[in-house]
Amino acid sequence: MKFKTKLVTALVASLCLVGSLIAEDKDKQYEPAGAETKVQTDDNRIELQSEIQVDEPAGAETDNPEKKFVKNAVQGNVAEVKKGQLAAQKGQSSSVKQFGDKLAKDHQEANDKLIKIAKKKGITVSEELKGKHLATLEHLGNLSGEEFDKAFIKHAIEDHKKDIREYEKQAREGEDPAIRSFASEMVPTLREHLRIAELLQENRTASIPELQEPAGAQPDVEKEEDEKPLQEPLQLDDSGVQQNDPADDTNSQEP
Repeated sequence: MKFKTKLVTALVASLCLVGSLIAEDKDKQYEPAGAETKVQTDDNRIELQSEIQVDEPAGAETDNPEKKFVKNAVQGNVAEVKKGQLAAQKGQSSSVKQFGDKLAKDHQEANDKLIKIAKKKGITVSEELKGKHLATLEHLGNLSGEEFDKAFIKHAIEDHKKDIREYEKQAREGEDPAIRSFASEMVPTLREHLRIAELLQENRTASIPELQEPAGAQPDVEKEEDEKPLQEPLQLDDSGVQQNDPADDTNSQEP
């Protein structure tokens, strides 16, 4: 009889333990997100720790693709202008100097257009070079002669290949019509720059037609007209008849 009593007591205790474990597991399973949990500290105080996690929205601190393109394009244009000016000054080959002039002129014109677009769109841009662009410019500034020409052309090829990919992508996928149109119009210029740079890489002294003054260029007509001597005004007598120059009369007399 005692044995049966002990057995029943043990079974009841076991069932109570199992029920307690099941209830605890159930509470954990259905615990709401962000519930507070108890954390035991070293001094045996119980503190509540929140498990709520707030995710930052994707791209919250980054620019959208078009703003990023505009900002990068402005930096790229400024860098090309600076490198072009440097080549015009330090280039050993006359062709490299002429190519530098063209780069500076074309990219300055492009940047003037892009900055106007950026202002209309409320996009803040910086023309102060930084990062890789600044490092490249400083590197080229420390070179001279043939070493400079080779490095300048190498950078021009690498930069324009990268630019062409980015501009073509913006021209295809851009949502803003003005920015998309700018990118599309700039692609042919970038391709021309790349082609010239590749020709100069093969022969730094090559004569590139695009870098030469156009043949048969018209002279400055206005300047020539300004330089022409003024004709003497006609001298008329009282009856309105032109008076002859005494020198002409002398020369016209027969010996």
